[in-house]
Amino acid sequence: MLGNVRAMTCNQVYASAAVAGALSSPAGLDTLLVARGFPREVHWALTGLAIDTLCRGKLIPSIDQQSLMSAAAGYAGGFAYPRARLLLGV
Repeated sequence: MLGNVRAMTCNQVYASAAVAGALSSPAGLDTLLVARGFPREVHWALTGLAIDTLCRGKLIPSIDQQSLMSAAAGYAGGFAYPRARLLLGV
């Protein structure tokens, strides 16, 4: 079962990174690094990078175009979530 979820997540890594960035906001996970002095945007980008690293099966992320695009997708998801809530009135 877990293999199916990972395959689905990794087939569309950028979309998964954006969803992970968006879901970190309502879960309150984007406030973990705020106490350390980092803005929420850093957490959204790191969430996208974590999805990319998970899909590659590594413990340490490599910095290349795909990982940077995943970080950007995580940021975009986290950025879009509160604005989408306002538009939808939720």
